[in-house]
Amino acid sequence: MNITELKKTYPESNSILLSWLTFSWISKLIYIGYKKNINENHVWELDDENKSEILGQVMEKEWNNLIDKLKKKNSNLKFFSLFKGNNKISSENEKIQNFHFNKNKIFFNQFGICLFKMHQKKIILAAFLVLTRDIFDLTGPLILDGLIKFISNNEYSNTVGYFLVLLLFIRLVVMSMCLQHSYNYAFLAAVQTRSALMHLIYKKSLRLSTESKRKATTGEILNLMQVNTQIFIELSQYGHQVWSAPLKIALSSILLWVYIGPAVLAGIATMIVLVLFNSVFMTKYTKAESEKLKFKDIKMKILNEVLNGIKVIKFYGWEISFENMINKLRNSELNVLKKGSIFYSCFNFTFGLTSFMITFISLLTFIYIDDKNVLTPAIAYVTLSLFNTIRIPMFLFGPAISNLIQTIISLKRIQSFLLLEEVEPHQISYTKNNQHAVIFENASFSWEKSSTISVLKGVGAGKSSFLSAILGEMYKLEGKLNIDGSISYVPQQAWIQNASVRENIVFGNKFDYKYYNCVIQACSLQTDLDILVAGDKTEIGEKGINLSGGQKQRISLARAVYNNSDIFLFDDPLSAVDAHVGKHIFENVMGTNGLLKNKTRILVTNSINFLPQTDLIFMFENGKIVESGNYNELISLNGCFTRFVNNNSFVNNTEKENDENKSEFVQKPVKEESEIKQNFDENVKNSKIIEQEKIESGNLKARTIYEYFKASSFLITFLFLFGYLMMNVFYAWSSFWLSEWTNANIEPSGDKFDKGFRILVYGLLGFSQNIFSLFSELISVIMIMNSSRNLHKNMLESVMHSTMHFFESTPIGRILNRFSKDIINLEFIIPVAFRDLVYCIFELITIAFVITFSTPLFLTVLIPVFFIYIFIQRFYVASSSKLKRLDATTRSPIYSHFGETLNGLSTINAYNAQSRFTNLLEKKINENNSFFYPSMVSTRWCAVQMEIIGNILITSACIFGVMAKGSISPGIIGLSISFALNISSMMRYGVKCASDLESNLTSVERIKEYCETPQEADWKNKNYQPDDKWPENGEINFVNYSVKYRQDLDYALKNINCHIKSSEKIGIVGRTGAGKSSLSLALFRLLESNDGEILIDGMNIKRMGLHDLRQKLTIIPQDPATAAIDHNTDDLVQDTIRTAFSHCTMITIAHRLNTILDSDRIMVLDKGKIVEFDTPHILLSKKSGLFYSMAKTAGIINEF
Repeated sequence: MNITELKKTYPESNSILLSWLTFSWISKLIYIGYKKNINENHVWELDDENKSEILGQVMEKEWNNLIDKLKKKNSNLKFFSLFKGNNKISSENEKIQNFHFNKNKIFFNQFGICLFKMHQKKIILAAFLVLTRDIFDLTGPLILDGLIKFISNNEYSNTVGYFLVLLLFIRLVVMSMCLQHSYNYAFLAAVQTRSALMHLIYKKSLRLSTESKRKATTGEILNLMQVNTQIFIELSQYGHQVWSAPLKIALSSILLWVYIGPAVLAGIATMIVLVLFNSVFMTKYTKAESEKLKFKDIKMKILNEVLNGIKVIKFYGWEISFENMINKLRNSELNVLKKGSIFYSCFNFTFGLTSFMITFISLLTFIYIDDKNVLTPAIAYVTLSLFNTIRIPMFLFGPAISNLIQTIISLKRIQSFLLLEEVEPHQISYTKNNQHAVIFENASFSWEKSSTISVLKGVGAGKSSFLSAILGEMYKLEGKLNIDGSISYVPQQAWIQNASVRENIVFGNKFDYKYYNCVIQACSLQTDLDILVAGDKTEIGEKGINLSGGQKQRISLARAVYNNSDIFLFDDPLSAVDAHVGKHIFENVMGTNGLLKNKTRILVTNSINFLPQTDLIFMFENGKIVESGNYNELISLNGCFTRFVNNNSFVNNTEKENDENKSEFVQKPVKEESEIKQNFDENVKNSKIIEQEKIESGNLKARTIYEYFKASSFLITFLFLFGYLMMNVFYAWSSFWLSEWTNANIEPSGDKFDKGFRILVYGLLGFSQNIFSLFSELISVIMIMNSSRNLHKNMLESVMHSTMHFFESTPIGRILNRFSKDIINLEFIIPVAFRDLVYCIFELITIAFVITFSTPLFLTVLIPVFFIYIFIQRFYVASSSKLKRLDATTRSPIYSHFGETLNGLSTINAYNAQSRFTNLLEKKINENNSFFYPSMVSTRWCAVQMEIIGNILITSACIFGVMAKGSISPGIIGLSISFALNISSMMRYGVKCASDLESNLTSVERIKEYCETPQEADWKNKNYQPDDKWPENGEINFVNYSVKYRQDLDYALKNINCHIKSSEKIGIVGRTGAGKSSLSLALFRLLESNDGEILIDGMNIKRMGLHDLRQKLTIIPQDPATAAIDHNTDDLVQDTIRTAFSHCTMITIAHRLNTILDSDRIMVLDKGKIVEFDTPHILLSKKSGLFYSMAKTAGIINEF
């Protein structure tokens, strides 16, 4: 067999009938998984009907049809449509509409119908197969009746017995095929629903209004994608049991009437009472699940915020505080989990008790309702078999109801999100206008095309809202806004994708090398690319975590310029860059001779340096334009603008600068693309910042199982197993007691025991069985709590203690997936799979023992079949585990992309890139499903093999019973065959549980992986701990200090030697990549030194605990709140810092050189080295020095 690669088209459609019936067409893939690791080359491309984009379009159509239908029924109301406009609520209809949408039940029913219509063929076909299977299942007890009568009556020839065995075999084959294909159709419908809803939720998120974004946080929306869409997969396993189980119980009850008459009514009455009693537990469990989801949403929201701000948290040493905050929420979640788990365990126990009580009460009634009623083997075992037929649907009815309720909750959450208010698409018109690019009517202003417009004033004056209005993100109360042309947008806080520098800049456009290089030069990025390992092919960490604020802002700016739109919106883009860099960018990008000289440019700014070069200036105050005109016109008014300029007089000479001051930047010659490619090839291995998610290979490691049971407690696990062992001991005992009782009743001498004694013992044995069942159920709650609490706590502690490199190389979505999906598996999927697997194992052992005891020849078939069973199970699990691991690892990028999208909605919408980003999501969903679908089909393949083995065993048991006629009692044959009828379902369910357990235990692997992340140094070091007064003087010494970001990179700081005196004020400047930020990271030990040391008041900071260090230092990190402020506010901040920290040693990393000119000394860094370090006066006197050139470029030489 060639196992290198399979055809990309699915072989299912071309398979022969037998291969299709038995799912053998997937055998090649299972064989590959058994022999080696599976990758994307081994799986097939999805059929069109299973692709996310096709399913999404169908879902959109159904949703919009639903909205249109409800609109027609309520013509006076306006509805929210996902992909249509007109969703702003008018004031006169607001109350009516809110009232309508509060009737969730009415709308929810319609939403459910909407989903049903998408998959009605598959659902109906699956239902038909389930019904067929159930009908054939009910024939089993009738065939058993025939076999018992055959054994009891010597007049029947063996031919009759073998004919009955043949009927039984045909029944088993039909049931097997119907069951597996019903599962397959239900699963396909569930996967398609999940894909369609993911598509729907994603597209809705792109249209959310500002108010809706506040209502639906990133964490809550991610939960919709991660948890609420996944519930349909769980529903596909048991969903049909919601209607099938009651129907099967009803039909079984009719047959029971035939055998035990009115006694069945007592059993049914018992069932009704106990089911009603059981519904109380389900109601409580449902309420607990809803409450748990609320705590989970809050926890995930805070965790998302913590991960986004982890650098600041580490700067301040706040990890323990936030860890305690999350743990407090987690404890609340665990309390609800405990309550819900107890209710769920009680629910399972009472259903098991119900099964026994129905049998017990029915038999008790039967023997006492009429003295003529005798419990013969035929009556007893057909009755028992029928009650066993009821037992399985009753066992599955609980999970089915649970999943249905969770699905309803999830659907309501998704529905609520889909009905959130959207951005109003019709508040902006896009009429062609040859003169004006942007027109505001009733606002009394517009401007000509190819103009440079500046918008300025203080913080909160309305400047950014002005741009948001142009982007369509604000509510238009009145007036008209017309835009003629495409838009590029540079937000105040740069949004950076987890992609290469080039991909961030090109942003989906066609790559034009020459223009691209012009953009790189104009945006002052060439120096950055030169120092990056793989140039512009270097991967940027999530949210640009491995870039400085200035680098992120310039990449964001380059993206806008490269997009080459008609209109450019700049929201204070130069606030995060150095002054000399800002000057270069303005002149080469926005200025009269820049790349955008023929474009409309709207610049929101707090700086007045470049205002004389703009065509029109708007002065905002309290959301209103108080003055407008060009620079000279506004100066002549001597109003608000003049006062603003005078308050920032340090740049008042900008207009007077001569040409020699324009730029100190030396434009590097444009490199040929071939030269760049050559350099990239040498460093491509270092270009990846984000590490590929680890995928464990091979079978599940014993260490993973050990870690799970260790977290659960070995003692508790033993007690759980002991409870199930005793439960099955009493189960077997009660079965043999019944066999002996029924045999005694057909003996000529009759039963030597009183029937009251017989039923009493049978009842005590049954009650003992259920008592141990309750014991195991309650013990399982302790297992769930222990494992969930311990592993979550350990993972949280490890993640919070991780190095910054871990966060730079790991997408936040991947981390959140560990705390959401993997923890859900730990809390529900794994415990249920383990409990059910233990149940199946003990049940199979009991069945094997009973049949072998009854017909010892059964061992001749059982032993070889057992080894075949084990081989198929391992053969399947080896492949299944790999497919499910790949499913888990390809699911994380979906959530990472979604989270990244939510953070960049304004940019994506401004660039009209919604379709491209939706296509990216669809590609990731399809990739995930390309592993997920084969994983589920392989489960069906395994189930068919198990059914075949089970059918062989059942048929063999019956044949041996027929052969033993005359030497075996009817009671024993009845016991043997009634037990044998359960073999197939137990074997199939046992392998499913084993596979589910093994594949979902990968969540434990994944959690343990994050419990062992690269760790920072200890937060406390008792052997080297400063006293409470440290640092009393604030004296800092760098001694031969060098540091790298990674071992495979060059030094970020090289051989730094300097002494900073007590209370000294130090300014640090340098071009991009000089090492300014690295110095601050080194002081706080976010970067650990390779060589040398840093001493603060004589203490080596490398030896002390991190919190002892970080909590004694204070930092105001670079942040758009601190960088994007006007000069008046900046002056106020600077004055506050000078006053409040006058007694402290202070180090200032400057973007605006004027802010550090009053420093005691200024440190100038270049390429990781100190090139100048002296007083401002001395540095400015060195005309050949680097600081002098920077000051000259910034236009502050004359000021000093």
